[in-house]
Amino acid sequence: MLGERQVWMTITKAYCNWLQGVEATLDSAHVGTLHETYITRWSDTGDKPLSNALEALAPRYDVKPTRYGLEAIALRPLPDGRTYLRTSTWFAPFVTIVPGSGGPHSIFIASPIDDLHHNLFYGAFSADDLHDGVDPPEFVKVITGDRPYDPSNFGGFSGSRDENYGQDREAMRQGHFSGFTGNLIQEDMVTQASMGPIVDRTKEHLSSSDVAVIHARRMLLGAIDDMEAGRPVVGSGPGMDHRDVLPEDAILPGPPPDVLART
Repeated sequence: MLGERQVWMTITKAYCNWLQGVEATLDSAHVGTLHETYITRWSDTGDKPLSNALEALAPRYDVKPTRYGLEAIALRPLPDGRTYLRTSTWFAPFVTIVPGSGGPHSIFIASPIDDLHHNLFYGAFSADDLHDGVDPPEFVKVITGDRPYDPSNFGGFSGSRDENYGQDREAMRQGHFSGFTGNLIQEDMVTQASMGPIVDRTKEHLSSSDVAVIHARRMLLGAIDDMEAGRPVVGSGPGMDHRDVLPEDAILPGPPPDVLART
């Protein structure tokens, strides 16, 4: 439905199972830590709500099940008594969109290749033009570093696993949080791959910050049961139209509400 200049998209081959990619998109808690360097740079460009992820690193989560998947709602109490609300909207099983924080919304599609790899389609979309045909768009420069721009391998590694994927320890000593100075997506790709191609979830110790991941896993298991029983699965069925579904981030005037409306 959007014009060519309203959409920007890249692709990166991820060296792990697709579900690890999906779960990363539902984990708002990592934004203010793993992506600290890039979020700080983003915040320096103006008054961006996402900068509040640096103020409250451990959000309180609520989850709103929907016909298409779920809304993962992260609530961060701020020092001034207000609350930063940020949602991740998951369209089961592969697609997540996150709010643009004063800019275009972002989209993540974890598309399986096989059991051990997936393609991450990462990009942005907006009702307004994102670029004038020049690639990359100006706003992308905020989340990029020293990696040559390649939309067909946007977040690729700079080194092998034995070389810590190219992590720059000198950059870390100088203040870069992760040491992956190529771009923001590179941080995600390295973190997911370092867990192994299929992470052993029996060794996990899940916490309250993993509640969206827990709900998504339960929803997928339920979808498998529904499919085997011949019932409609989540995200399918008549009347499904995702075009009006958008994520949200906002500053609420008071502390986090005790109960959020559910459907």
